[in-house]
Amino acid sequence: MTANQPFGEWNRIFPDPAMTLAAVAHLVHRATTLELNIENYRRRAAVECG
Repeated sequence: MTANQPFGEWNRIFPDPAMTLAAVAHLVHRATTLELNIENYRRRAAVECG
């Protein structure tokens, strides 16, 4: 799964704080989390096209 928002920003997606916590907890349970601080290629392509 990929996301363009850090977990701390997910309260903007889920209106209920308990739902946010549950979603993050389920996703990261036994998962390997990689944070990539790289340029978004879709954003770059959109800027170049228009």
